[in-house]
Amino acid sequence: MEFFLNSFFATAKLKIAIIFVGLIFILSITNLSAQTNSEKPKRIVSINLCTDQLLMALVETERIISVSHLARDSSISRFSDKAKNLHINYGMAEEIYLLKPDLVLAGEYSKKYVVAVIRELGLNIVTVPVANSLEAMRNNLLKLAAILGEEAKAKIIISKVDNLFSLKNTYSKKPVAIVWRTRGLIDGPGTLVHEMLQVHGFRNLAKNLGRGQLGNINLEQIIMTRPDLVIIPESKNGYPSLSQLVFKHPALTSLDRLNKPWLTIMRFPEWGLICGGPQVLKAYELLASIRMNLLAKK
Repeated sequence: MEFFLNSFFATAKLKIAIIFVGLIFILSITNLSAQTNSEKPKRIVSINLCTDQLLMALVETERIISVSHLARDSSISRFSDKAKNLHINYGMAEEIYLLKPDLVLAGEYSKKYVVAVIRELGLNIVTVPVANSLEAMRNNLLKLAAILGEEAKAKIIISKVDNLFSLKNTYSKKPVAIVWRTRGLIDGPGTLVHEMLQVHGFRNLAKNLGRGQLGNINLEQIIMTRPDLVIIPESKNGYPSLSQLVFKHPALTSLDRLNKPWLTIMRFPEWGLICGGPQVLKAYELLASIRMNLLAKK
């Protein structure tokens, strides 16, 4: 009898111990999950146009305290509608400090002294490098998403980008194109624009001319080199600029007619030519449409 009682109590104690250990494990997992969620930054400020785009694509507006004033400009910001409902800043250390953020996002070329002051004030600030390639854009998305606690969203965006850009260099016909910005600036090898042109089966005139990452070309050179396509940024609404008058020069516009079919001029939203991020998906669709129209015209 005593043997059976001892066995019974030993079994009961073992069961209690197993239940206790199980409860501890469940509680530890719950606490870890709560701790992970609590670690997500909830008061985020961006002082750079490119980080504005990444932030608004990855995070719900409730966690965004402020974005840069450029985020509301529809000509350069893909998420301008979303930015209209957010507080804007002008990238000054004093105003950023008063917002009491738990995370500040800056760009590689944000004002160095502002970044230094923000850091000296004890605020958590992260600088995001410029995305000069699709790979760099992917890395920025993944690294920033890890900081924001939004890895799942970033992976979805990257998956869409990878699917769209899987056709790289598979085109048989490769017309010559150039992205011609204000003041004659052009994007050469080592830029996201160059890679996007290649993805769509274009040969970049900037590379043919031996230009580097950022080069320059004038109207006469464009006429002499005879590219198939000249892409120019859309003018900013309400912000006329003398630097954009060259795009209306008669010597250029007269070539974009049926009697001179070798040159096509197309306008492109500037937000698709700057700041590698989720807006590249829409830019891809627009470039694909431009290519189809160009080949149909030829």
